[in-house]
Amino acid sequence: MATVSISVNIFLSLEGRWPQANLYSQFCYDILYDILPDQDRDVFVDIKLTHHADGQAAGYCRGDEDEVYIQIARNSCDVPYTHSELARNLAHELIHAYQFITNSPKLESEAYGKENILVEKYWAK
Repeated sequence: MATVSISVNIFLSLEGRWPQANLYSQFCYDILYDILPDQDRDVFVDIKLTHHADGQAAGYCRGDEDEVYIQIARNSCDVPYTHSELARNLAHELIHAYQFITNSPKLESEAYGKENILVEKYWAK
C-alpha cells in the first residue's frame, strides 16, 4: 500500500522585516500538513507580511484550490503585533487557506474556532 501525501509549497513574500522567518515558515508547514487532506498534488501558499492591511484588519486570504494568497499585517493602528499575535493571525488565515484549497464554505467561525488550537499545538513547540 502506497502512502499518499500532499506536496505543499510555501512561498514567503516578505515586505519589510519578518521576525524569525524560519520559525514562522515551520509553523505554516506544520499547520498545513495537519489540516490539509492527503492528496498527491502541489498547493502554493504565498504569504506576504505588510506594515498594515486595509481597514486595520489583521490579515486577508484569497485564492482557489491550487493557489492561496495571504496578507498578514505587522501592525494595527500603528501598534505592532507580538510574535504570538502574528502567529494567531497567521493560523486564522491558514484556516481560510484550507477552506479555499478544499473548496469548503468560507466560515469566519471556523477560523476563529481553530486559530488558538493551532497556535497552542504548533507555535514555538
